[in-house]
Amino acid sequence: RPEPAKYAGEFFSIGVGARALAMGSAGVAAADDITALYWNPAGLANIRFIEVHGMHAERFAGIVNWDFLGLGMPLGDSLALGFGFYRLGIDGIPVTRLIDPSQPLGAENLPEIEKTIDDNEFVFMLSFGKKYCRKFNLGGSIKIIRKSMDEWGAWGIGFDAGILYTPVNKLKIGASLIDGTSTLIAWDT
Repeated sequence: RPEPAKYAGEFFSIGVGARALAMGSAGVAAADDITALYWNPAGLANIRFIEVHGMHAERFAGIVNWDFLGLGMPLGDSLALGFGFYRLGIDGIPVTRLIDPSQPLGAENLPEIEKTIDDNEFVFMLSFGKKYCRKFNLGGSIKIIRKSMDEWGAWGIGFDAGILYTPVNKLKIGASLIDGTSTLIAWDT
């Protein structure tokens, strides 16, 4: 029986939100809206109204699709919850085989498309942000990861934490620990 291996979450490093991405992914201290789900969950404590944020990005001429949908809601003056959904996917990958697999590749034995498959990576996230005093926020997230390719799949879980400190007006200092427990993912093969 195979052991779970360390999770390679490079797909999750793309980022969300035009503001943070335009600042070169400097969103950890600036996180004060629903994109704090991604950058620093402590920033969720700064939202004052229900917020919804969606983002779609394409890479490599539309072959790779990146989608984000987030919902945040304040629960009083000092606590907020956020729910997020991320997807990185490549749809319609052709799987080929030779017309006659027992023969070498040649003019009479060319590859043909046997089927098409999809490669998807999903993250479902539940986060909270809590304001402990006027200057200090703390937050955390739990992530459920789902990977799938053709008939194979994998599940994983991870945890994030963040702090946000505002020592003086308009100066914010943030820190975010991503995958603090070394997110694991286990394949069903």
